Amino acid sequence: YNSKLGDIYSMSTCTLRGDHSWVAARLTNYHYHCKNPAFGVMKEELGNEEIYLEVPNKHSLVFKTDYAFPSPLTDREAIVKIVWKRLSEKSVMVAYHPLTSHPKVENKDGKAVIRASLQVAMLVTQLDDETTQLQWGQHLNFGGNLPRAVINGFIIPNTNRVLSKHQASFVYSIQLQDLTKTDGKLLGEVLINQMKAARKKGGWKKRAELGKVGIDEFLYCSVAMRELLQRHPWIRALLHEISLNKVKVAPTVTMALGDMKDKDAINLAKGLSTIILSNTEASAAVDHWIAQNAALEEFEKEYEWMRSFFGEIAQYNLNMSNFGLKLRVFAGALLSTIDL
Repeated sequence: YNSKLGDIYSMSTCTLRGDHSWVAARLTNYHYHCKNPAFGVMKEELGNEEIYLEVPNKHSLVFKTDYAFPSPLTDREAIVKIVWKRLSEKSVMVAYHPLTSHPKVENKDGKAVIRASLQVAMLVTQLDDETTQLQWGQHLNFGGNLPRAVINGFIIPNTNRVLSKHQASFVYSIQLQDLTKTDGKLLGEVLINQMKAARKKGGWKKRAELGKVGIDEFLYCSVAMRELLQRHPWIRALLHEISLNKVKVAPTVTMALGDMKDKDAINLAKGLSTIILSNTEASAAVDHWIAQNAALEEFEKEYEWMRSFFGEIAQYNLNMSNFGLKLRVFAGALLSTIDL
């Protein structure tokens, strides 16, 4: 961030489920609530007239976006023209070009507003029959200095949330019978992001319970997970216990998949936390966990995405366990030094 000029540069990459043309169209739908005309789809009426301005042709769209800041800072607004261009049979470029004015944009209430400039480049590329890669870069200029606290506390986190919401919106719409091994990894990433977002709403003492709230939101929002819960209600208890990432004595679970209850799922989760602590690789921990529990092997035969899904969660828990271990070692060393 350039504090003198108000410039913010950001880049990111994520993987989405679906055909690249469909993904490119849906990206714009998500933001501006209108069907993308670039691929022969007619536009629909918008609820918010102030955002959508016009469709000059089937390859472009003009919109306005507002940035409201707390007093005494001056609000900003940006007018942007989106242009779509197909680069190849498997890739589409979406570019945002800033405009200085537009006939439909006028200051009706006389409130001071500074014109911001938004430039975005999105390269949407088909990776295989199931997945598409989104490479995204942005240059946002607010037309003057803003406090660093506003940038770090609001602008940058909001930019990161946009990509997370893109990814989640695609994954949440997949039916249970359509989930693949690749989708399992994406589901795991979305679940972790949902837990992180929920935990930010409270202090450290509420971290465990808020993580469970994030899991419940994930289970409710996903079409596939809602159906899975109807078949296997104990999945909720399993994910809740895994999210705690606490090492406990884990009794052996001998239940068949069809006989699983919440208490059995909790014991399974305790077993995974214990295995993670003794492994340096999350994939090895999940392999061990599945191999020693017949119900999990049966579960994987029915749902091929299961191993990659829990692999993502295990990797997150392993990272958090390593951080906690290093913190405890540092604290112990510090206390020993103080005693000396």
